[in-house]
Amino acid sequence: MRQSERGTAVVEFALAMPIFIFTLLVSFQLALIITQYYGVRNIARDTARWLAINPDTDDAALRSHALGLVTPTLDPAGFVSVTSAPSCPSLSGGHCMSRQSGNIVTVTIQYDVTSKLFLPTTFGWSGLTVRLPTRLPAYSVSEMIE
Repeated sequence: MRQSERGTAVVEFALAMPIFIFTLLVSFQLALIITQYYGVRNIARDTARWLAINPDTDDAALRSHALGLVTPTLDPAGFVSVTSAPSCPSLSGGHCMSRQSGNIVTVTIQYDVTSKLFLPTTFGWSGLTVRLPTRLPAYSVSEMIE
């Protein structure tokens, strides 16, 4: 009886190992994506607070400030958009007329994680193609202007 069960462990290992490795890689990929999202949340929160304190800032300076907060885990090229509402494309006399004290300002950041992914995002089987999203959901933070 023992003689016929010799190769069973090797066959079971060969069947289980690809599933284990796939699960492990997907777990690492998801952890990386969650880390990216957490970093984007922190930058959005810090940028919104900064904008509430410095309302006389145009949109270009706002984006520069947000990109200045980028941590080593994030790719600056991944920032698709850094927007504020109300926006301020240019200053008038050194002030942003659409942002007054006591109003609410909202900062929204859109980030693309493509540069950090190591697993494929497109899968296809006989004419059916599945493409996984590579952009994180937009994250918005609102603050009252001081």
